[in-house]
Amino acid sequence: MPTLLPPSPLPLKALLLDLDGVLLDTRPVMERAWQQVLNEHGLDVPFEEYERHLGRPFADIMERLGFAESERLHRTYDEASIAAAHRAREFDGIEEVLHAFVTAGWLLGIVTSKPLDRAAPSWPASDARSPRCVRRAVVGVASPRRTRFSSP
Repeated sequence: MPTLLPPSPLPLKALLLDLDGVLLDTRPVMERAWQQVLNEHGLDVPFEEYERHLGRPFADIMERLGFAESERLHRTYDEASIAAAHRAREFDGIEEVLHAFVTAGWLLGIVTSKPLDRAAPSWPASDARSPRCVRRAVVGVASPRRTRFSSP
């Protein structure tokens, strides 16, 4: 079996972190996107009810909420999430924590169940102090159906 990294006398240390709710406060993004779904499709389900099911695939949440048209709702939600991505904020202290791990020689991985086209705009790329500047970071998507990773 081929080795992915050259042999090292030191043990490999890696830390995987979830994007939403761990690195970034994306609640304002999700709340805005959900409001758009309600407005465009004439639905009346409070964000708090939707939020109770976060962590599940969107189609599963829609089924739990009793909505059959999950594909149309999902398209609206995706578009609204991308448009509201600027509302995501790093949690206080995240930058320092990530840089401390990198300085200590850790490899960092950022994992999300979101498609990268929705996750990437939430990441504050324009801020030179942001965790995106951690050069060893990997942004990945993991779900029961697929796993893919790419460099930021």
